[in-house]
Amino acid sequence: MRALIAIAGLGLLVGGCGGHHSRDVAGDTVIGGDEACGKKPAFVPLYADAKVILCSASHDDAARKDSGTIIYTAAAAPGIVLAWSKEQVLKAGLTEQLSTPETFSASEGDRRTAMILAAAQGTGSQVTINWSRVR
Repeated sequence: MRALIAIAGLGLLVGGCGGHHSRDVAGDTVIGGDEACGKKPAFVPLYADAKVILCSASHDDAARKDSGTIIYTAAAAPGIVLAWSKEQVLKAGLTEQLSTPETFSASEGDRRTAMILAAAQGTGSQVTINWSRVR
């Protein structure tokens, strides 16, 4: 059942790649040089050797809200990647909401949110980041 839910969720993420993807907001960077994926906000950290597996971004112009999901792999252990990610998110001005050995989430009220999950994959990590922001 979990596998079926995960596959359905992945399908929704991939399906969400249509529409407007480029937003010029100060501090945004193009993910992996792929303009079609959208731009990630400055408060969304990618580890130095990140290899992006999936990137999805959606933009609700009526609500002036952007959100996205990035899944990537890194050579470092999950704990190392998560600790580094937490440090970067907090430096960006978000406040810690939840922290476990596998997950970290932070927000700036309703304006910006980030949730990062890091799991072991081989000798490295697979990292999932969900983010949102109000423009």
